[in-house]
Amino acid sequence: MSLDGFDSHLEKDLEDSGKNDLYWVIVYDNEYNTFDQVIYIIQKATCCSYELAEHIAQEIHVKGKSKVMIALREDANIAADLISSIGIRVEISKVS
Repeated sequence: MSLDGFDSHLEKDLEDSGKNDLYWVIVYDNEYNTFDQVIYIIQKATCCSYELAEHIAQEIHVKGKSKVMIALREDANIAADLISSIGIRVEISKVS
């Protein structure tokens, strides 16, 4: 399964839907957590597959950050709190 253009595909779908109350959960790389820890916590926080969580973890490592989820504010906060509970820096950003 190829995930190239994953972020831009999500952004295009949002533009088409006209939703403006959604937020990105953005996860940043660090030197402390292992790939397995990052994969596990992303799966737990976003309910995504192992394969997608692995792809996201790789993107975080290579690019320094990745958009891991798009959700309503409350759900974005819950996911961000869970991810940050293991020491990972997380940002929530309103979809523009």
